[in-house]
Amino acid sequence: ITNYILSTHKVNRKMLFSSFGCGLRQWRSSNNVQNRFIHGTSKLFEQTKIAIVGSGAVGSYFGARLWEVPQYNVEFLMRGAHLNACRTNGLKVDSVHGDIHVPPSDETFFEASKDMGKADWIVLALKSTAMPSVPDLIKPLLHEDTKLIACMNGLVERDMLKFLQDADCKVSSVYGGMVFLASNRVAPGLVHHSSQGSLAVGLATNGNREKAKREMEDLWSLCPKIGITWEQSLLRGRWRKQVINLAANGLTTVMGGISLDLIMKDPEMRSLFVRLMEEAVSVANADLAFHQEPCKPLGQAEIDHMVERADMCGDFKTSTAIDFALKRPMEIKYLFREALDRAKDLRVEVPHLETMIIQLEGLQKLHNLY
Repeated sequence: ITNYILSTHKVNRKMLFSSFGCGLRQWRSSNNVQNRFIHGTSKLFEQTKIAIVGSGAVGSYFGARLWEVPQYNVEFLMRGAHLNACRTNGLKVDSVHGDIHVPPSDETFFEASKDMGKADWIVLALKSTAMPSVPDLIKPLLHEDTKLIACMNGLVERDMLKFLQDADCKVSSVYGGMVFLASNRVAPGLVHHSSQGSLAVGLATNGNREKAKREMEDLWSLCPKIGITWEQSLLRGRWRKQVINLAANGLTTVMGGISLDLIMKDPEMRSLFVRLMEEAVSVANADLAFHQEPCKPLGQAEIDHMVERADMCGDFKTSTAIDFALKRPMEIKYLFREALDRAKDLRVEVPHLETMIIQLEGLQKLHNLY
């Protein structure tokens, strides 16, 4: 019934659910009814609160997909022109999996996390350049059972957990999310999604992994257009994503901010793309062995799969290439330098990766993109 109402009438989702909950609470207090029945009924209309912290191309897309679920109360943390556009016209997502329009509302789009209230889940979709600001952003959102998914590029978990601990941010569970999505924010309030749309997730903190897996699957089970896979080893999952990120983000940027299809269509550039991934796999497996991760090493199957994904992306521009073109801070530390440092520590030779990363750091210094 609720789904029908929401799909056929322009109603405020938050008001609808809060009204049902309020009415049921009043009925229970004024009538002698079976508590188990009414408790189950009130749970039907109890929304899960989800805060999207970082509403760029990734956060806006995943947040909009979650917003489509009536049982979820999704709020977006934004800034600048993107925030103004969403408050005026709503958030629009043009997607190969079906367009979405989140209507304009001051109760959906926020400039400060202190105005959002407590959240059951936080989807952290910030650039890794914002890592030091994470504790201050999420602290107002935390209650005793808040869970966090860090959908960020690079090898971020070690510093992420340290920042949270140093700031006394008590998060119930921290997950790492590896996003496989070709989407760009093409204008304030408008996101274009051209291909893919999946999320691989692993547990970053200690805890019951089976319970964590169930909670994650339950969260996304109502979003059939988001494909979810569980990573038993988060470190392996991060490296699996790094394999394509190092090659795709790096090459498109050092080539001047070009689209990925230009790399994949050129035989020599495509060959270099594969070579970079092979070197990344070598570092990944050495790192997994060093940490004694009980998982299967990465290999040719992962490289072939990532090449296939890259071929699907078309004229997609990577986030690093866009940042360079717009002269914004680039994610060099966690996306590139951390991988190279681990290669050196583990004595793995990666000449192509090292050359490319030195070039990227040179561009960062030349244009002061910190």
